[in-house]
Amino acid sequence: MMETLDSIVRGFMQAPYPEDPYPLYDRLREESPVFQAEDGCWYASSYEAAAAVFRSPSLGQGSGSGSRMRRDPRYGDSPALQILAYMLPFLDPPVHTRLRQRIARAFTPNAVERMRPFLERRVDGLLDAMEAQGGGDVMNDLADHIPVAVICEMLGAPADRHRDLVRWSDALVSAVHPTVSDEELRHADRGALRFREYVEELIERRRAEPRDDLLSALVRAEGEGDGLDAQELLSTVCVFIGAGIENTKHYIGACIAWLLRDRAALGRVLTEPALLPRALEEVLRLEPPVQIAIPRLALEDTELCGSSLSAGDRVCAVVAAANRDPAVFPRPAELDVGRTGPPNLSLATGTHFCTGAGLARLEARVTVERFLARFPDAGLEVDRPPVREDIRPSLCGYASLPVKLSR
Repeated sequence: MMETLDSIVRGFMQAPYPEDPYPLYDRLREESPVFQAEDGCWYASSYEAAAAVFRSPSLGQGSGSGSRMRRDPRYGDSPALQILAYMLPFLDPPVHTRLRQRIARAFTPNAVERMRPFLERRVDGLLDAMEAQGGGDVMNDLADHIPVAVICEMLGAPADRHRDLVRWSDALVSAVHPTVSDEELRHADRGALRFREYVEELIERRRAEPRDDLLSALVRAEGEGDGLDAQELLSTVCVFIGAGIENTKHYIGACIAWLLRDRAALGRVLTEPALLPRALEEVLRLEPPVQIAIPRLALEDTELCGSSLSAGDRVCAVVAAANRDPAVFPRPAELDVGRTGPPNLSLATGTHFCTGAGLARLEARVTVERFLARFPDAGLEVDRPPVREDIRPSLCGYASLPVKLSR
């Protein structure tokens, strides 16, 4: 049994990655919802266990020199690990609490809603271009451009480096997997260096010439009682851009792919537009951009759903498995646009619930709503759009999503 379970974990954690990893997630959840694999990491694959990983105060990132990032012997020479170490997802309370309170001010419902007019104009312009050419690639012609434009508009960052920011964010993702090879870290470091140079230049401009934007507000608060120090400021701007780009663009791509593939679901959404938010949440459950959450450490000897973890053990919530737990979601592999019930875990839960969740949902809703309004008869050009191999196993997203605007 142990050998079988280890082979299941290797199947979705190591290249070559399967085109469809969900049967492997299902088998692990069914046979051992909390399992310690041969690499020493625990994998929590049931809804109950994954939610407990997010919520347990005994599981976290650690602090100071004992934090998970700083325990990596490559930390001192790695720009990527140094940036990640000060990002919100890699911090525990009380530092996490202080930074989250500061950052959350940018993502209040009113602040998010103020982005709607800009977002609608941006989406419409991209859809105009797709219509003019009679089709296109949802990822490269649409999804890639939206989150980066929105977050740069919020920050007050110029629009001339969007392609670079997407590329650097893609590279930095290489350092967030449960296990990061030297080659992956070198790739992440190259992106992190360019990212850091760009953000440091932006920060210096705002110090010299403050404006009425989010970045200026963060810079003004630098050094205040609840403000950010220099490294926290740098990492916060990087996570705004990086996380805001990477996960949201894959969410947008998945929403369009699932709806165009399931004509019955699409028909319901077109005839009952009020169902669209549920439909998008259902896609988020079925195909979460974050498939395997960043590892946490057992900060002390603790128990997780009947399994005993020792202090220092690593544990990952397998979100893609938990979201299809039949004990929580009936017919878990089906797209049910009217589904109600417990929330999915795609944006985490508890202390580490995604700060930008409201913005990501708005971007997906506006994009899909306007795409379907313009192109209700659109269809996929290929049955199985290619997925990106460079962001697996932790993340999931399409490399391209070619569509025709009329079937």
